[in-house]
Amino acid sequence: MLDFRLGDQTDNVHQELLDEAVNHYYHNKNELTFIIVPNHIKFDTEVSAMQKLSLLEKKKLVSTKNLQILSFSRLSWFFLKDSQKGLLPILTDTAAKMILKQILNDNQETLNLFKTSRLTMGLIDSFYKQVLELEEAYIEPDDLQSISAQLNLSYETADKVHDLQIVYRAFHHKIKGHYLTQNQQQQFMNQWLAEQTELLKNAAFYVSDFSHFSVQEKVLIKVLMTYAKQMTLGFKLGMHHDRLSLDSSDYDYHVQRMIKELRDFAEDNQLDYRTTWAQLPLLSGSMRELNQFFVKNAQNEPIEAPEKDLSRQLSFIEADSTFAETYFVARTIYREVALNNRRYRDFIVIAPSLEKYETQIRPIFDQLGIPFFNDLQVQMKYHPLVLLVEQLSLLVDKGLTTDSLLTFIKTRLIIPENYDDDVQFTQDIASLENYLVEKGINYNRLMQPFEVNEDDELMGRLEQLRRYYSELITLMTQKLTQPQSVKQAITHFYDFLENYGVLKQLEKWRDQANNQNQLQLSLQPEQTLQTLVEMLEDYYRINEDSEFDYVDFFEVLLAGFSSATFSQIPSTLDAVTVSELGMVQAPKYQVAFVIGADDTSIPQISSDDAFLAGDNVNEIKAQFDKSNLTLTLSENYFEQELTLEDKKAYQLSTQPYLFGLAMTAATDKLYFSHAIIDRQNKAKQWSSYVKDIKNHFGIASIRQKDLPTGETDDLLSFITTPEFSVGYLGYLNQNPDKIADRSDFNQITDKTLASATDAQKVQTTYQAKDYRNLPVQVDAELSKQLFGQRLRTSISQLESYYANPFEFFLKYGLRLRNPREFEFGVLEIGNYFHGIFDQFVKLMKQQQLTTQMLFEDKDKFDQVFDQATTIINQLPEFKPFSQNQYYQFLQHHLVETAKVVLQDYLELNQQTKFEPFASEVEFNLKPDTDNFKPLKIKQEGLDIQVNGKIDRIDQTDDSMHPYVQVIDYKSSVHDFNLAQFYHGISLQLVTYLEVVLANQDRFGGGEVKPFGAFYQHISKGLLNEKDNLKSNYQLGDSHQKYLANKKYKGLMVQYGQSDISTDIEPNLMGTSTMYSNMRVKKDQSMSFSKEKSIKESDLQSLLNYNKQLIAKAGQQILNGQFPLSPVKHNNQKTALSYSDYRDIFFFDAMLPDNRYRIIDSVDTKTLLENIKKGVLPQDD
Repeated sequence: MLDFRLGDQTDNVHQELLDEAVNHYYHNKNELTFIIVPNHIKFDTEVSAMQKLSLLEKKKLVSTKNLQILSFSRLSWFFLKDSQKGLLPILTDTAAKMILKQILNDNQETLNLFKTSRLTMGLIDSFYKQVLELEEAYIEPDDLQSISAQLNLSYETADKVHDLQIVYRAFHHKIKGHYLTQNQQQQFMNQWLAEQTELLKNAAFYVSDFSHFSVQEKVLIKVLMTYAKQMTLGFKLGMHHDRLSLDSSDYDYHVQRMIKELRDFAEDNQLDYRTTWAQLPLLSGSMRELNQFFVKNAQNEPIEAPEKDLSRQLSFIEADSTFAETYFVARTIYREVALNNRRYRDFIVIAPSLEKYETQIRPIFDQLGIPFFNDLQVQMKYHPLVLLVEQLSLLVDKGLTTDSLLTFIKTRLIIPENYDDDVQFTQDIASLENYLVEKGINYNRLMQPFEVNEDDELMGRLEQLRRYYSELITLMTQKLTQPQSVKQAITHFYDFLENYGVLKQLEKWRDQANNQNQLQLSLQPEQTLQTLVEMLEDYYRINEDSEFDYVDFFEVLLAGFSSATFSQIPSTLDAVTVSELGMVQAPKYQVAFVIGADDTSIPQISSDDAFLAGDNVNEIKAQFDKSNLTLTLSENYFEQELTLEDKKAYQLSTQPYLFGLAMTAATDKLYFSHAIIDRQNKAKQWSSYVKDIKNHFGIASIRQKDLPTGETDDLLSFITTPEFSVGYLGYLNQNPDKIADRSDFNQITDKTLASATDAQKVQTTYQAKDYRNLPVQVDAELSKQLFGQRLRTSISQLESYYANPFEFFLKYGLRLRNPREFEFGVLEIGNYFHGIFDQFVKLMKQQQLTTQMLFEDKDKFDQVFDQATTIINQLPEFKPFSQNQYYQFLQHHLVETAKVVLQDYLELNQQTKFEPFASEVEFNLKPDTDNFKPLKIKQEGLDIQVNGKIDRIDQTDDSMHPYVQVIDYKSSVHDFNLAQFYHGISLQLVTYLEVVLANQDRFGGGEVKPFGAFYQHISKGLLNEKDNLKSNYQLGDSHQKYLANKKYKGLMVQYGQSDISTDIEPNLMGTSTMYSNMRVKKDQSMSFSKEKSIKESDLQSLLNYNKQLIAKAGQQILNGQFPLSPVKHNNQKTALSYSDYRDIFFFDAMLPDNRYRIIDSVDTKTLLENIKKGVLPQDD
């Protein structure tokens, strides 16, 4: 009997057919009964069928033999499982792609479009999908050749068909007699079933919940229609219209077309059939009216005013964010289960795409204790075994690299046998990573032993780890890269997994997951390993006679894993279903949430990435219809027609039907929601589908905010578990003006906190409302333990204290550091420059060379410079320069920059009488050194010693009273700022001058005269700047302008013109060529910048003030005063701009407790007066 069971989308066709199928089985247990449904709902259908049978048999436990609930793919397995001996091996996707890759390599020269293309796995995958479509449509290689030769196609389409028919023919030839594709297996089953009339004449088939059949599935259905004892086909239409004529614009056009094709087949083959209408309703009258409106609206039919008020059945939620949207869903489910006796299995969440919710659904649902089952397939490519294979491929191909090696180790699939403790192994991995990153160890340096002291146990373990993993990678590289057969290589690879404990570790993970009742997780290790084994078998079968190519081998494995997915089984029957729009759902839900229902997500628009795109397919079909071309189709039950399909057009045309189907997923309540802005802060509107529904039924949107408003009802809607709710309660308690009823709020708070499982934890969280973002003053005794009774510090540390005292405490008191990472950043580049300049000056002194000698003798300069760079490059800290080409390239440019800077210095210095006196001059009390004395300040209860290093000291050649200047190298433009000095954040230059004056005995015994302290800019500069072009389009003197930008900037002591011209810059005329803030006026008097210079008579006041600032900072440090008060300059730059500690500060200038310490602009005269008087700035 052939029965077409029709219903609209609000009828329960699924349940009706399931009941009939189980009843048929109950009364005919010796006959085969099949229920065929989409694989997506097979499990739910099995559960429902067993529950129905349990009721019929009045037993709690039932079993079946001849009742089968299958998908089409599993139906093939069922019928052919006993006939496998006569079948060829089934070609897996991975094996098929390997064959196609070989074919493309062998035939690439004959292709039109892809003759010179790189044969990526993406291109191979595109060919493979198109081959499957051709096979499914019964199109043979000869048919494709006829299409290519006889149809008048455009160049693009013709070239695609030309290339495709070459590959398709070779593919068929390659597998013929050796393998069957899955489509060919389906074809074989169809042919086989057509011959099993005795088997089918006592079998009943019930097919439900399909809105589309593939060509192969239609052929199978036609076989069953012809020979089965009972064949019932269930379909859902838009409305109760059994259309005699079809229009492609119809809401249910594709379903109606399928029904018509099958009924035409029945009539052509004189099969008796009947058409009946489903009698079992799925939805109530109100929800049926919703569906009827949507169908009519989609077909532009006249629509009457709504008959029923659907405000209790429909809700429209506009959320501030996707988080607020997801939390609304979760808390609604939580409250419904807690208060209205619903079960979790009564809910379904449907999204156009779950990708933008994947980081929110799990944490929110887990925190509320809501079990859920995501019925989308989970990709296998993120499993640790896949990562292990991926990193092994990189290590074998590219050699040892730190990133790949660490990722390889972190898979935790290969652990040295001496580790019994996972915690110890985890700690050592972290220590190894920190060490490798800090030292910049990479590439070949990973093969070199670490420097280990005998008593350093940790470094000993790290060296053991390095040796263990580097040796196993080296061994595996040797085994896989040597000439060998495929069988030998695969044996080496599998032995590697077994011998190093990978298989045992996978078993361990499986057992651990089972012990924790994590069913889904327990299946993943075995499924991943099984997938790998199948790919190894495929690779061997396809490449058995070839020489092993390790690059191809790993590429195939990773491509196979990239498309592999895990089989999924719900770990509990009582769980919320999370799914995507377009997936068929079993009719079992009471409440549905359609999330992400915005105008860019519904309707969905997919990309057309097929090999034969929609335009190509439509062109072929149009030309085919005009031609007299016939195809070589010889299968029974298939008409002579071309069935290639424009998949993108099909997907677009079915959008209304699938959305209407999603709206029937729940019987009681339907929620639509979307976030009003997306992750890019772009505004979102309702989908046109939802907007029409909302407007027709006149239901207003509900706004779901990120935070409660303070109204009692709104607050109650946010209350779920104490752990989740305490944040919202704390927010309102911090903002009491938002609370509408304090009594209600206190009552809600008390009850919520009292019900917590961990009451102390929740109470502590709630009390964070009293938190003020202010550091607590450290006890003076503790501060002295941290910094010492005698404060030993540097001037840069004291500057950082004045810039932000709390950062100083974190950095130098607690010694908090970011993980050290070797990189040539600003600090490392600066150290490299300092090293070169230091060696250059030292070589000048050793060889008694002057700047004039080196300026005039270029060869000698080059010789000294090369000596300096050679010495520096041999230092351990700069060895990484040699480990890769990038660092070598960087080193080359740094050396060139250093050379240019020194050449500029020599040229400019010809105008002065200064010569380098010493370089990298340390001032401290290190024993057994000849360092300068440090700056010491001793007062009552205060002992401060300032240590440091001066980049360079220059002096004139006057042996009795030489002038001296201090030079500090900077990679960016710096200048002295009197206001910053006054506030303590720019103490460096003045302190260096003071150190020089405190060590006058080092300069030949006479009294030295400080000329100043300056910054030297380390930069090559630009010779082709745009403002060097004159108005007449002639180039200016770029070199002189370039040198002008190289002038020293800093703090200068004012001297008279005679002193300057005699002892410092003899040829000074007008503006100084060496110093940016000094010039000779027309009357021959000197002119200095007021902000950048100081009178010789005022120098001591400046030095005394500098000591006051140092003493003040030292006293406050030892007293434990570390407020969070970062400075802010009048150019809006703050001490937080480049801080590593902002995540600790949580500084927010909008909060009343957080304030910047503003460096106001004060006139120079006032600042100098305050400095002379010793008036320190007031603390804010």
